[in-house]
Amino acid sequence: MKCMLFLIFGFFFVNTSNAQWTWQNPLPTGNNLRSVFFTGSNTGYSVGELGTILKTIDGGLSWTTLFSGTAKNLNSVFFTDTLTGYVAGGCIENGIILKTIDGGSTWTTLPTGFIDGLNAIYFPDELTGYAVGEKGIILKTTDGGNTWSLSHYGSYSICSVFFTDTNTGYILNSYILKTIDGGTTWIDISNNGVYNGNSVVFTDPNTGYIAGSQGKILKTCDAGTTWTTMLTGDIWTDYLSISFFNDSTGTVVSAQGAILKSNDAGVTWDTVSIGTYPLLFSVCSSDDSTGYIVGYSGTTLISNDGGTSWFAISNGTGSTFSSVIFTDDLTGYVVGGSGTIYKTNDGGLHWTSIPSGTGNSLSSVCFPNDSIGYIVGYNGIILKTNNGGINWDIMPSGTNHSLESVFFTDALTGYAVGYYGTILKTNNGGVTWSALSGVPSNQFLHSVFFTDENTGYVAGGYGTLLKTVNAGQTWTTISSGGADELNSIYFSDQNTGYIACSGGNILRTTDAGSTWSSIWPNIYQWYPLYSVYFEDANTGYAVGEAGTVLKTVNGGTYWNQVTCLTDNYLFGVFFTDANTGYVAGSNGTILKTTEGGGSFVGSEKLSIKSGFLKIYPNPSSDKINVITSIKPGQGNMTILSLSGQELMKKNITERSTNVDISVLPSGIYFVKVVLEESVQIVKIIKE
Repeated sequence: MKCMLFLIFGFFFVNTSNAQWTWQNPLPTGNNLRSVFFTGSNTGYSVGELGTILKTIDGGLSWTTLFSGTAKNLNSVFFTDTLTGYVAGGCIENGIILKTIDGGSTWTTLPTGFIDGLNAIYFPDELTGYAVGEKGIILKTTDGGNTWSLSHYGSYSICSVFFTDTNTGYILNSYILKTIDGGTTWIDISNNGVYNGNSVVFTDPNTGYIAGSQGKILKTCDAGTTWTTMLTGDIWTDYLSISFFNDSTGTVVSAQGAILKSNDAGVTWDTVSIGTYPLLFSVCSSDDSTGYIVGYSGTTLISNDGGTSWFAISNGTGSTFSSVIFTDDLTGYVVGGSGTIYKTNDGGLHWTSIPSGTGNSLSSVCFPNDSIGYIVGYNGIILKTNNGGINWDIMPSGTNHSLESVFFTDALTGYAVGYYGTILKTNNGGVTWSALSGVPSNQFLHSVFFTDENTGYVAGGYGTLLKTVNAGQTWTTISSGGADELNSIYFSDQNTGYIACSGGNILRTTDAGSTWSSIWPNIYQWYPLYSVYFEDANTGYAVGEAGTVLKTVNGGTYWNQVTCLTDNYLFGVFFTDANTGYVAGSNGTILKTTEGGGSFVGSEKLSIKSGFLKIYPNPSSDKINVITSIKPGQGNMTILSLSGQELMKKNITERSTNVDISVLPSGIYFVKVVLEESVQIVKIIKE
């Protein structure tokens, strides 16, 4: 029995063994790529979100994922020779600079002494470099990154830097700034006009170009003394990057997916493509005819004719996947938006698109055996295969209510649940379906699971939880302990079950659903969880928003986050053995692990403990007193909404701390206290 509640074209792409999760769709990555740089005609690098660094040695035909050692967003890459390179990144107060001296095989974090996020990096020679970023930060090194000095220009974010020699350089924020003394002083050369430039490049010491917001491209022929507007396009267009193949031929890309080309040194610009590929972040050239563009969700384009035409060397589909399942170690399926079905016969190395015969989004897939499978989706669609997914037939469901989950107890007997309290049952392998009665008609039902042929559970909206002990003839409402959305239910044995909730917590029962306890994962930020799965009695996984992957190794007592390196929504998870697993989600995300999900992130030492925290009065209308039995030393208290949003945070240094909650609207909140290696969550009511 294989049921899961809620790419692909892998022949061009390779991932290193350092990766705990490897991309299977899209390829080479599903993370946004922010910058691309080539050191020669064949060797290039691309960097992006969540620590992504890619390398090609065959002119972009294949890419290897390099181990960066960080999960921070990487915004800019620059190489001073074939082996020595730098990457800058980070968020507002989370900056980072990496360096390699072996062509990207290993990367070292350089200690800058400063924390502001960095947007761009440039080296005019092998030792002298500049990194710019948030709050007007300008960093300079004269020893190949070993040490950095700091200066600022204003408080606006600086997004681009370019030097024509060691002393002469340009940076962009809301103005155009120039230095002629190696960054000691910067002069406003934008004639006091506000111009939101995003990218600056020079083809010689005097001739330079700027691409920016409001559809503008500027040019200077006198080293920045004067600037001429060469193009004024749509005011909503943001040109993000500009590069030149030679003195005459240039390319500009935009956040709206536009690609423009100039053949006359920027005097005129012609549209090559518009909106085909959204969010194009960076363009560069490796020679007079070969150029590269990177962007949203791993988009990678190449031109071999000086930018006249571009074609994608990235691969895969961007459909949202709702469910993933494997019938054996090698054979698996993903289903999702617009009737999408893909199948693999080789453990995810290659995936094949299979016609579904419907354009309805597909929500859940279940295989009671290797040959027979079922899929349910929007508008009451039910599909069935009798030949291992080669062909799918539409079965009459008798409803137009969208179906969210399907489960079969054997090849003939199955259940499907969905909108408006819909519960369907078939006893003849899906030939006919009957609607079961006695369930709330006003609730959306998200997930169904049976522990044997008679005993089953259904979870849904507003804490709805139902149980049957007679194969669906009657259903009893049981208490889940709250009013949260219950998105996915899974039982590891007859008595032990788990529910993934939109609040970011996991419910657990050890008495066949009679009682449920709420377990909160050991992570700083909670996100809604959409699917839960157990590989054995002790080892389980839950996935959700912002690339969240949680793992337990002790039967759900503690949950910790594992590194997944995507921020896409994850809707499905399935493991074929203790080490090999798959997650699927938005923007075509399919990731695979062969390491049991990898290592925990940061907070693996924390233990969920109870008894050390008391809060009174509760309920309260204005203030609460947070009392701990553990001497704090250093700790913190966070107040979160039911959805996990952080509303208030305060350091705790004493055993008794007064907290003013009068600014909060009336309602239910969670107080999370982290002290030493312990964490406890308490629900409070604000009157």
